[in-house]
Amino acid sequence: MPFTKKDIKEAMFLIPIAKSPGLDGFSTGFFKKRWDLVDPLVINAVKEFFRNSKKLKKCNATNLVLLPKVQNPITVNDFRLILCCNVVYKCISNLISNRLKEVLPELVNLSQEAFVKGSVLLYNVLVCQELARCTIKRPFLLDA
Repeated sequence: MPFTKKDIKEAMFLIPIAKSPGLDGFSTGFFKKRWDLVDPLVINAVKEFFRNSKKLKKCNATNLVLLPKVQNPITVNDFRLILCCNVVYKCISNLISNRLKEVLPELVNLSQEAFVKGSVLLYNVLVCQELARCTIKRPFLLDA
């Protein structure tokens, strides 16, 4: 189903304000505080992305920024990685992930649901233990 204006607004407002701004310098806080102004632009951009994703290639542009955690960084662990993604891209990602959350439990087999919300990873360990305890019949071998 196509995304509605309500879906797009909800996805935008799910993004925390403290997230880093995109390449254009606009943060999520700006979009939320000025939703009355940017509403039609964001909604048109998101809908256009789903109609023809090739037209919004710049929406997917991301800067990787390494911020030093210590005074004189030497190793990679001395840096904090920040991804500066476009806010519209974050909104589109939220829309897709929210839609997937609805259908994922139906698509994932019970033995593969470790990463499905509400499932318990230990359950898969128990399934493996039960399989290991069962006697496995040897396959019938034909004499050559």
